[in-house]
Amino acid sequence: MIMKYDFNLDSRCPVFKIIGVGKGGISTVNHLIATTKMSSLEGVEFITVSTVTSETLPSNAKTHILLEEQSTGWVETPEKDISEPGLCENDRRVISENIRNADMVVIISTLGCAITTAGALFVAEVARELEIFTVGLVSSPFAFEGRSRVKNAEAGAIALEQRTDSIIVIHNDKLIDQALMGKEPVSEAYRRVEEALGLALKGPIGLVATPSLICIDIFDVKTILSGGTQASFSFGVGRGDNRAEEAVQMALTSQLLDGCDLKECKGILISIFCDRRLETAEINSICDLIQKEVSDDANIIYGHVIDDQLENETEKGLLKVTIIASRRSLTDEDKI
Repeated sequence: MIMKYDFNLDSRCPVFKIIGVGKGGISTVNHLIATTKMSSLEGVEFITVSTVTSETLPSNAKTHILLEEQSTGWVETPEKDISEPGLCENDRRVISENIRNADMVVIISTLGCAITTAGALFVAEVARELEIFTVGLVSSPFAFEGRSRVKNAEAGAIALEQRTDSIIVIHNDKLIDQALMGKEPVSEAYRRVEEALGLALKGPIGLVATPSLICIDIFDVKTILSGGTQASFSFGVGRGDNRAEEAVQMALTSQLLDGCDLKECKGILISIFCDRRLETAEINSICDLIQKEVSDDANIIYGHVIDDQLENETEKGLLKVTIIASRRSLTDEDKI
């Protein structure tokens, strides 16, 4: 889906609505509120959404919306296509009232559960009607969750792409620590998913909403993610004297980029999160290493945020690099 927007600058702070849908989305929002400063940033608002027919988690967001059964009623009718959620007028009105002033909506969800997937599509449908720039940030099921959930996720991702300006899919299986040979506790595996979704969100939103020496605005984010694209996400961390090189190499060699040829990507958003000891040489090293992996005509946008929580009194603290690379759209042949 390609939508047109008015990119005229104005003086007000952009408004971001971060919407967690279903258990996974609510859990991620709760994680972000508890572990980051994003909820206190001007213009950033968290909203959670669940349905009356599904068990849900307590939400720490200021706004929680409970969808009526009719909004995802197609779930009870297997022959109806997954990409066609019902549209209860009351739910449409409530969602619309809560997002209509947004400059950008990010829908966070873990695809696979039919009801949750329908909820994410419902929210995206309303945002599209309001012509709000919308990004889907979703994760796919672990293989052990069953083929049925994987199929739902595949169909849901394609349907969500048709309703958003860009979709970022994080593959859960690729987050499993290979060094542990599958002996990692299940709770730890799901925690990794929450952290990955959170990092993917902090990249574009954190750079815009957090005061920084390098100014990134919402129009930069729209430039990278607009046009109905699928985007890939990766991240890396480093510590000590070689932290910049370690972080970027981890990001570039991550399994999260499997199937993504960076040379074919039209836009790259590089986010660096670091303490106040961040050096110019470290920024140059990170950007140079990434530029060598992408095409010469790729649009590369870089920004960094100083995070005092990453400070270390005795040595250079933790440095995190995230990469969002926008590429071609999803097709029926793409498998999650």
